[in-house]
Amino acid sequence: MEVHNIFSIPLFSTPLRVDNQRILNWCLSERTKSEGRFCSNNGGWQSNDYYNYPEETEELFREIHSASDSAAEFLNIRISGVSNYWININDYKSSNHLHCHPHSMLSGAYYVQVPENSGCINFQHPAEKNMQYDWDGITSEYSPYCNLYSKTLPKVGTLLIFPSWLYHYVEPNLNQSENRISISFNIG
Repeated sequence: MEVHNIFSIPLFSTPLRVDNQRILNWCLSERTKSEGRFCSNNGGWQSNDYYNYPEETEELFREIHSASDSAAEFLNIRISGVSNYWININDYKSSNHLHCHPHSMLSGAYYVQVPENSGCINFQHPAEKNMQYDWDGITSEYSPYCNLYSKTLPKVGTLLIFPSWLYHYVEPNLNQSENRISISFNIG
């Protein structure tokens, strides 16, 4: 039997060679400057949106732009660049609920600090609402065809890029002594 994958959803992942310690210090410094906001976060701290690149993030965003251009070329879409970004600092038991990023083409996250037991990012199958009735739990191992969620364990220094319409959530950080820190962004 011939198999045709008629729909496909890419998750782009690449390790970046940037000064992660400098970025980490900047994130921690930014947390002291504002109370942040509650958007997709359950606990923890999420910064307000940033639109400009301070010196500490210039190198990171050069890499993000390059990776985003490659992702857009692969997808055969046009993008105009990063439209906004924010910091996520998830302390013990903090998480991010199921959400997507409307009004953009691509979204992503750069992982600044990922301690052990700090949670995975989970991507929801777009047909989850229909699949959940009959397909939930039908396979004992992960299958991109049958599972409702795809789980990715982030690593320090890794950049993930995905279509902005793809719903996702972040599991609670169960590390009692270290925070999970990421920088998320949207690309128009």
